[in-house]
Amino acid sequence: MRSTRGLFLALLGLVLLAAPASAHAMGKGRTKKSFNAYFQAPEKNRVFFKCDVEAAVLALENTGGSTRNDDLANMDLTVTINGTSFTETLDEKGKANTDVFKAKLTANGRILQVKLNDLDLESILPLDPADDGKNLTVDVTLHIEAQPQPENSGDPLPPAIVLVDEVVTFKYSQKADNQAKGKDF
Repeated sequence: MRSTRGLFLALLGLVLLAAPASAHAMGKGRTKKSFNAYFQAPEKNRVFFKCDVEAAVLALENTGGSTRNDDLANMDLTVTINGTSFTETLDEKGKANTDVFKAKLTANGRILQVKLNDLDLESILPLDPADDGKNLTVDVTLHIEAQPQPENSGDPLPPAIVLVDEVVTFKYSQKADNQAKGKDF
């Protein structure tokens, strides 16, 4: 019995070593999308997206940092939710950090985290403040792209890099005329 268990564990180790590195990280917590909507205090509204962007970022040229977390440096990042767009220019570390728009790459450039605050989520998602209950759903089109800057002033813009293009189904609960909280994980 013991030798069979040892053989099984050895084979499992070989399988894990042979699997691509990204397969090891595809576990729980790799992607996450959520929102909080306050109908009486929209300045408290926020959406959060944690998206796997490994394929798109690996296609970029490494900026030379020790990790790939800065590979979007100095690019314009545009987040479009159901046709409403928000754009921010990322700094030399590939981060945006304003009161309304926060974004960064993590996990050696494989995960993009974006947090948008102070949005009119009632109309963007859309949500009906009169709804009340649990297990409500809303489909949201999410498109995130990075726009590289031209190498020389006056050159045309290079093509934008699509990082995320998907439909997210949020499951949420809502208290009529008060607050809605949703997530897709």
